Amino acid sequence: MADYNVSCSVGLGLSSAPRGYFQLAPGQAMGRYRVANDNLERYELYHGKDAEPDFDAEPYETFGTLPHSLVFFLLATASGHWKMDDNADNDVVIDSSANGNHATYHADMEGEPPFNFHYTSVNHDDDAAVGTGALKLLDAYEGNANTVIQIPDDASNRFGTGDCSLSFWIKAKKSWFNPYDRVFYKGPNFDLWVGGQQPTRLIFHFGLSDNTFSIDYADVFGSFEAVWCHILVVRNAAAGRIYVYVNGVLATDVDTGLTYAEGTIANIDYSGSDIFVGAKDAAFTNKASIIIDDVVLFPKALTAAGAAYLAAGKTEQSPEGKHYFVLRNRNKFGLASQNFKSWMLQLDAGAGQLQPLPAAPHNIGIKPAAGGAGLVESQYLYDENDPWAATHWLIYFTDDGIDPDPESDTPTVVAMQKTTGGLASLRWTTPAADNNDTLKVLVRTRRVEGETNYDSDNTEIYSCTASTQGPASVAGRALLGRSAEAK
Repeated sequence: MADYNVSCSVGLGLSSAPRGYFQLAPGQAMGRYRVANDNLERYELYHGKDAEPDFDAEPYETFGTLPHSLVFFLLATASGHWKMDDNADNDVVIDSSANGNHATYHADMEGEPPFNFHYTSVNHDDDAAVGTGALKLLDAYEGNANTVIQIPDDASNRFGTGDCSLSFWIKAKKSWFNPYDRVFYKGPNFDLWVGGQQPTRLIFHFGLSDNTFSIDYADVFGSFEAVWCHILVVRNAAAGRIYVYVNGVLATDVDTGLTYAEGTIANIDYSGSDIFVGAKDAAFTNKASIIIDDVVLFPKALTAAGAAYLAAGKTEQSPEGKHYFVLRNRNKFGLASQNFKSWMLQLDAGAGQLQPLPAAPHNIGIKPAAGGAGLVESQYLYDENDPWAATHWLIYFTDDGIDPDPESDTPTVVAMQKTTGGLASLRWTTPAADNNDTLKVLVRTRRVEGETNYDSDNTEIYSCTASTQGPASVAGRALLGRSAEAK
């Protein structure tokens, strides 16, 4: 666990900054805080992409209550994201992900544009006003044309035997009575349908070749005609399981009483087979009668935090790069805390995993040592259970008065000697320099994972003047005289 103190001094009358720590993990970031006083009105979370947040802009997230812990979630890069929003071409359902795998909307009625959009709010509680929003996929039972969405087969939706997740909002327009009406279909292992002899059930066959997961729609949602719900289906390949989240909450299989279905991981490839939404094929076989919105495919197994994030109506993607966050308080007088220290997450280019950098050293100092050398000292604090804690020191040193440059200089790498209790200390003597030379040092931390290195990004440089005239001078900067900023 990486601890980041987000507090700082504030002016008279301002809200006190939150104090606590952040725990970084793939796909999510958790923050736990002590409430400073009873006058707090809300939390405001500010975000900056590849730069510190702009506090003059609107907050990334506002929390109107005063929780003692908050969970922030950044989505991985999506394989496909069909928002079901209106566009200039009524036959096309736009894929807003980087893959641009646009779908086709089919209807067996002539004379009208196929699209029949109905507006839905963030909470998906109103579809009465015509406008950009969810897409009706209705059948003759509703007095409308048969309709279906056809998403082209693409490498981005061939998940093989790896992790994957499917997120969507759904609203049934009738009490299903036709067995095996398809909600999604790509192949026998990518198949979500209405269940057999119990047509109120939604059955999820999502990448297990010998098992399914079932929920009772009527029991969970109460009404087929008036209730929107969010569904997230997750396949965790390593665990050999699929999980289903309903409105952000882990669901229980109505047949087994378990919160998962377990079985043999099946190959979701089906090259050449398109994904159909609302029927089994373009001929409207096994046609369901639903309204659907915001369909997203992910090439990873999302977590409970991801389920809650999506169920809250948040689907914006977080592109590769560094993301900086600052959490502030605002009191009942409308005054915000003025803390500026940020914490940082980095989205990896590969599978979209978040790879946090190790925290910077908590204290750094350099002072003259005997014979023209310098003594570099530093401390690094970490949680002993933190899987992303640093493993090495990086020391960038110069004796010619020029600032060390991590972009071009080669550091001295020293393995950390960690002690019980989460403390690592560094004492490193520089090469000898001439009398009165300026010694400069930049100390970073590094985590080594296989062949990949993750380095802290602190930039503060410390200096002292070399002395060859007898014992070490006391004029150098003391170890605890200043702390490097940890991002």
